[in-house]
Amino acid sequence: MSGHICDPADALRYSATRDELAPYVPATARRMLDVGCGIGGFGSTIREVAPDAELWGVEPVETAALAARRFYDRVITGFFPEDARDLPEQHFDAVFMLDVLEHMVDPEAALRASRLLLTPEGVLVASIPNVRHFDVWWPLVRHGTWTYTDTGLMDRTHLRWFTRSSIADLFEAAGWEVIRLDGINKTEPVGCKAKGIARLGRRTDDMFFVQFAVIARPRG
Repeated sequence: MSGHICDPADALRYSATRDELAPYVPATARRMLDVGCGIGGFGSTIREVAPDAELWGVEPVETAALAARRFYDRVITGFFPEDARDLPEQHFDAVFMLDVLEHMVDPEAALRASRLLLTPEGVLVASIPNVRHFDVWWPLVRHGTWTYTDTGLMDRTHLRWFTRSSIADLFEAAGWEVIRLDGINKTEPVGCKAKGIARLGRRTDDMFFVQFAVIARPRG
């Protein structure tokens, strides 16, 4: 099953508006799909950027899907793609997967399914947590710990882990051309973490970003 695993309480927490991703909403997009829309936090952001857009969502948790309908023209309750086979093909100018792929059993299958939904000029926009962030590797290297949390980079519902290079590999394997791959939500280490990074003596800038934002289009 490629749908993401989600507890109802988790979906209700996933209400962030993700304002930092507003610049990634294509200016010309008029029909958009938000996979894993939660209770509609990002939908509210899209409405500010493109108030007249036709906006669809897919969300596996029924209570969250019901709440999201205040922002979306239509919300399908279920997992993507297996419960969303009635989505119209070649219909959407943009498909969004914000912090979704890491929750999926088969993210490559989800990316392949998304190709069929886009118009010829359409794009997919994703945000994906960065497992190379210093808050992940520092406890592992320094203390030998790998501790799950309720939210964030070590969210216990994550099934997959990605770096910049493995994100590019995933999209390429699924038939996508990556147009942009940007680090977002930058943080700065302090104290021992900062000294530890400085000692590495190699390219470390990827370690400061909590997530990566991806814009991709179908290849070929």
